[in-house]
Formats: sequence, C-alpha cells, structure tokens
Amino acid sequence: MSFYTIKELPIADNRKMSAYICCQRTPLMVNYIKEQKYQEMVVSNPAFNRPIGENKDLENVNFINLPVFGLKIPNLVYRIFSRPEFASQMESMNMKLNYGIDKSLATPQFFEKLGEISGILALVEGTEQVCQNIQRYGEMIQRVCTNDEVKSYEQWVALVSEFVPDKYKNTWHEPQGLFVDKLLLYFGLNENRLNEVHEVFMMEERKKKAKKGNLPVEQVQTKLGETVLRWLAKFMSAYSLTGCLTDFVNLVEYMVYGVSGNNNRSETEICQMLQQVLDNPFEVKYLPAEIVLDGEVDDRLCVAFVRTVTAHLGKKVRIVFQVPLEDNNPAKYASVVDKINPEHVIYDPESRNGKKLFL
Repeated sequence: MSFYTIKELPIADNRKMSAYICCQRTPLMVNYIKEQKYQEMVVSNPAFNRPIGENKDLENVNFINLPVFGLKIPNLVYRIFSRPEFASQMESMNMKLNYGIDKSLATPQFFEKLGEISGILALVEGTEQVCQNIQRYGEMIQRVCTNDEVKSYEQWVALVSEFVPDKYKNTWHEPQGLFVDKLLLYFGLNENRLNEVHEVFMMEERKKKAKKGNLPVEQVQTKLGETVLRWLAKFMSAYSLTGCLTDFVNLVEYMVYGVSGNNNRSETEICQMLQQVLDNPFEVKYLPAEIVLDGEVDDRLCVAFVRTVTAHLGKKVRIVFQVPLEDNNPAKYASVVDKINPEHVIYDPESRNGKKLFL
C-alpha cells in the first residue's frame, strides 16, 4: 500500500470516472476532489461532512442526505452485513457491528431533555399520567444502561412495548412510527389532545429562540420537529447499531438508483430499498469508480459492501481514505488504515474525526 499527501497523488488529466464522496469537505479534500475532474459525483451530505456555511464548495454534483433514524433501518443494515458474503469481508477487515444500548442516554445531559419535556407537559392540564409514564421510561433507560439486560432487537421492542398503549404496540417500532407527531401517544396522551399539546411545545420553543436571538416571540417561527419532543424518538430507539449509518445508506441509494435518486424518501421507502439489497445484494445498477471517505463506521461499511459486491461482479473500486494528521504523526491511525486497506491515503491536518475512527 502506498501513502500519499495531496501533492504527491497522481492526477490523471481529464479523468472520466464517477465518484462517491463521503469525507469531510476540508479545503484539502475539496482541492483533491476538484483536481480529479470526475465525470459524475455523488456527495453524501450529512451535516458533519459539510464545510462551515453553505454547500458552495463543490459544483455540478448530486447531493444525497437521506434521513436515517428509527429502529428498522439499523436492523436492516445489520441483517445485510450478517449475510455470509458480507460477514466474511467484515471479518477480513477486523470489523464487527456493535448492536446495543446507547449508554450516553443515561447521562445528565440527556435526562435534562426528559425533564424539560415533563416541565412543558405540566403547563397543560390533565397530562400528569403522561409525565409519570415518561419518568418511568427514563428510569428504565437508566437501568438498561447499567445492567446490559437487553441482548437483541426483539427484546428491546418487547421492553419498550410494555410502556406503550395496546393500540400502538404493533406499530410504534415500524417505519414512520417514531415521527415526532406521534411520540406522546406512546406515553398515554389522548389523540384528541395532540394538537393542543403540540402547540404548547412549539410556543415554548419559539420563546426559547426569541430569548436567544433577542427577538419578539411574534417574529419567531418553529416546527414540531425542532422542539424538545424530538428527543423522545432518541430514547425510544436507544437500542441500535453503534455509530452513524448515513454514508452507507446514501451509498446504497446511489448504487440502486444512480444520480436520479430521491432525496426525500420516506423511512418506509428507505427500508424497502435496504430490503431489496438484503434479498439481492449483487443486483445493484450503479458502481462508483472511486470512493473518497473519512473512515468512520458508516464509511467502513461502504468499503465492506463495495468490496464484496465488486468481488462478485469482477469489478474494482478505488478507495481514497482521508486520515487525520495529528501532532504530525501519520502512525496514530495506522490500525484503521490497515482495516480499510485503501489504494490511497490523504493525511489531512484539518480532519476532526479521530476519536470516531476507533468506534
């Protein structure tokens, strides 16, 4: 394997190739990407990958940023990589998907969110039982974060379902089930009171924004998804895969649908796409010639997936790995570089994801 800095990377004139970009778009990486003269570029565009400011660093590209949340999407990703072909590739990369409780939810920072939700509910008459149910749920989260009693996705669904009214036991964990407009139903709020209570949450969010911006409340707008209620979805999907999955799911979107993909897919549609890949992983339609990545969990999944597919199809994809350069010490992340085994490495002093490379 060869190691390169940006200046040493061989650049082919007028290179005609496609690329999937899921690195941090620092000035160094943007310069590299522009110099490649890709014929087609698809860029995974979650917030962490973007530069500060607007998306004006790259032109003539196709941005993908699918919403990756809930319980079903991580479970389908886990099942894809449990197939023998992908599991073998994962083993060769010394990779293991870690499924478990997000223990960060047991910290005071997160429990303050539950307290804030209960405090706003207390402003509405007749919500005492809902507050008590949320408090009980928080106590359960603390318990499972310390005793490791949850060992499977099915066990987690069953445990949370104990708190959910019978009417929603079979649907809360399905696609669209954890949308913010439904969450309070799972803690006992009557459907007829949803709009009333949601208005109170949005008003409190407007007050908070107005105070922060030193503006009159009347000039501030907000959406329900911006309120503290959104944290209930985080608590209800606490059992999941470790690390972000966005870059992998965005890659699947590209490989299945190409640049004509849909950035506004619903959770149900994303699950259908992943199920299609789970059933027939080698029937993808598009394959990038190069993947430029920053090595986090979802990026390593991209490598494992693409290498398995290309080995089956007799193709090859070039991997370019953006590695943090801290203390002028390239060896610091050598173990991660060995896992990915890229064709090229770019050491980037402005990369800021070092800790996430060891998840």
